[in-house]
Amino acid sequence: MGECAPGGQDGDLTEPNEGAGGHGKQLDACKDDPGMSTLFSLGIAGTEAEQPFIPVEVLVDLFLKEGACDELFSYLIEKVKRKKNVLRLCCKKLKIFAVPMQDIKMILKMVQLDSIEDLEVTCTWKLPTLAKFSPYLGQMINLRRLLLSHIHASSYISPEKEEQYIAQFTSQFLSLQCLQALYVDSLFFLRGRLDQLLR
Repeated sequence: MGECAPGGQDGDLTEPNEGAGGHGKQLDACKDDPGMSTLFSLGIAGTEAEQPFIPVEVLVDLFLKEGACDELFSYLIEKVKRKKNVLRLCCKKLKIFAVPMQDIKMILKMVQLDSIEDLEVTCTWKLPTLAKFSPYLGQMINLRRLLLSHIHASSYISPEKEEQYIAQFTSQFLSLQCLQALYVDSLFFLRGRLDQLLR
């Protein structure tokens, strides 16, 4: 169902940078005392209240396709399930190909959606399925590139319901302020409605 690869240059496991507000200031204050500097760098000085817990980030690229499930992907999903407060699953590039929506929703609930910058969706979805996916799309606030392909209108729904589904999808673009590139292929229901995406 999915494959993953280490994302970026940070490797599989990266810890968030604590920044200038972390131990950096404390170390500067102890420059004249090498012993204290060593204590701070080892993280054994001060109380627990002064050192808040920071989850470990796992940065990967995800390729979701039915029947394509590798051991690393399965391991990561189970690990994140069991240690939600310890591990943060981050993903810069996400590709979705013909995966059941319930599986997609299960995975997206474990991914930090604001970490996704590149998304490709190539699925033979109908509008109701796209509408179910739309709330997740709206949470990808740092998305820079989006490709959508082969999503079709449904012949069995009323025109009013179709408009509702389309509005639910296009309204998510108001949250995608970082979007720089949009590619749509075979999305005929958007004919005459592209202004709703680009507003």
